[in-house]
Amino acid sequence: MEKNMQLPKIYASQVKKQTIDMSLSINPLGCSPVVLKMLRNISAAEISSYPKQSVLIKSICQKFSVQQSAVILGNGSEQLIKLICQTFLNPQDSVLTEKGSFPLFSKEALLANARVCFFDGNGRFQCKQGTRLLFLANPKTPTGEALNNDEIRDLIARCKPEISVIDETNGEFLGESFSTVATKTTNVIVLRTFSKVFGLAGLRVAFAIGAKSIIARLKETQQPFPVSEVAVQAGVAAINDKQFVTNTIQFFKKERQFLTKELQQRGFRVSKSMTNNLFICTSQASVIITELKKLDVAVIDGKFFPKNPLTGFRISIKDRRTNKLFLEKLDTAMACVKGKNLLPSKEVL
Repeated sequence: MEKNMQLPKIYASQVKKQTIDMSLSINPLGCSPVVLKMLRNISAAEISSYPKQSVLIKSICQKFSVQQSAVILGNGSEQLIKLICQTFLNPQDSVLTEKGSFPLFSKEALLANARVCFFDGNGRFQCKQGTRLLFLANPKTPTGEALNNDEIRDLIARCKPEISVIDETNGEFLGESFSTVATKTTNVIVLRTFSKVFGLAGLRVAFAIGAKSIIARLKETQQPFPVSEVAVQAGVAAINDKQFVTNTIQFFKKERQFLTKELQQRGFRVSKSMTNNLFICTSQASVIITELKKLDVAVIDGKFFPKNPLTGFRISIKDRRTNKLFLEKLDTAMACVKGKNLLPSKEVL
């Protein structure tokens, strides 16, 4: 993989006259009404002052039952991934990540002059030297499938990385977080974000949980005040509105079941996702994606995810009206592949 690789232009901003954006995984319900109320009432004095990060950190600590020294805030998960690579990687270090996982894992590692190796779904990998960093998305990117904590422990034991980074971007869909393990070890970092279920993507706020020693090293590298006061207050309001989170998870479950059934009836193989994304596995992906773009529909080509063993495309779940409109456009696009086998011959989700 080239060091200066460019991320494919697949998001809705690249689709002219875009009418249906199924690419970016945002919350169709918006954000918590408690957050909106807070935003309307924030004072000029609060905005003109420097952010009080400890306020949000305390709320995170209460939710995850960790100490304040175990938490660091970031300007989105992307900034924390970059920070981790800048802090812990030296040139020619080896970084291990799953085939088809979040592209910024490998991109930021390469920008730090590290070597990137990939493992497959069975945990098989080849690295000529020891692994400095392991990046693992859980739930997985882009399929939305998840590992339990025992399976993650087993993977770490087999890979033997010096530091493991578990990206729980969609962690609210999980029954358990690996953060309970992270604070009991000295070499695990868990990433979380407010962008997905909490609906705060526009405010760019995320956090990492880990042992005191590892978080302290990240804080030494990070610039001061990584998140704004608005983001801090919104994060506090969001994390305390448990009902909104529950409603969001139920909403996505209902729409996920609807879309999965509809797509399977059309002959597609669909990932067993537990999140707000679905991966549609099809041998006709290239043609369908091209036709969808002509219809002003944005999806994410499976090729966007490095070394992805699956052929197809990812969609993000929207509200029922948008999901139905997408299906109508998909039916139109499928006219170009009528009579052809939609399923790849060897790929298994």
